[in-house]
Amino acid sequence: MINANTPGVIDPLYKGKAVFATAASIFFSKKNLPGKPAIEIIGIMSGDVKADAVYRSIGLVSGREVEDQDILHRRETSLGSRGSHSD
Repeated sequence: MINANTPGVIDPLYKGKAVFATAASIFFSKKNLPGKPAIEIIGIMSGDVKADAVYRSIGLVSGREVEDQDILHRRETSLGSRGSHSD
């Protein structure tokens, strides 16, 4: 089974989901809400979506309008470890 733990492979579970990005965290949503910064997951670089993922911008990001482009979002943690998570 292809999943997010396979580097460089897009996980069907996450592909195309709209997410809202804030400076502190990422929240998943099934649809875009007006006035919210929105990005679409197009690829997963590691098993932790919050740590490494490739997004395509589909709305406003950080208060400025962006063109259709791929953005690498990387959230650094002070622990240096991503830990594990389950669905």
